[in-house]
Amino acid sequence: MVPGLLVVLDDTANPRVQAHAAAALVNFSDDCPKNILSQYLDNILVKLEGVLASKLREVKTSLAIFNNRESKLNFGIGLQAFLGIKRFVKCHCGICLDAGK
Repeated sequence: MVPGLLVVLDDTANPRVQAHAAAALVNFSDDCPKNILSQYLDNILVKLEGVLASKLREVKTSLAIFNNRESKLNFGIGLQAFLGIKRFVKCHCGICLDAGK
């Protein structure tokens, strides 16, 4: 059972399947005798560490994209303030009111 679940942890195209395989490993490990589990422990930890590192890279990439977009939005709002304070106040107040909904 463990070798099959370890293979599924490599399936990066199907993150839900990876998550279910990791959960199955945890559930299996709870009731598995230590002498059996110890045979697979190194491989389990290597695979789980690999999946975790991959997911952290995905999160960092997503945050970088978000921060880039947020910076452009902030620059645009700042540019509006620079070009005309009356126009900026009207626009900015609209953003604040919309955000509160």
